[in-house]
Amino acid sequence: MDEGADGRLTIRGEKKILAIEMDQHSGSGNWTLLEDDPGAERKLDQGTFQMTADSLVEFSDRRGKLELEVAAEAFTAKIFDED
Repeated sequence: MDEGADGRLTIRGEKKILAIEMDQHSGSGNWTLLEDDPGAERKLDQGTFQMTADSLVEFSDRRGKLELEVAAEAFTAKIFDED
């Protein structure tokens, strides 16, 4: 995991990389899931999210808003789930 500087956070799993970018002023962000194999990285999935003033997160690939802790778990599931 990197330090999360400049609104960017990169999390590396055993075979995947999750890159998250967020504009701290608007709360808008995007995420990209990449395959971490030797050679060129291959994009597996991507989406957007919006963080609201009340610390709820709305993902483009889910219905409803999630509390921040649950949203963190949803991000983690993207990189560690094999589905």
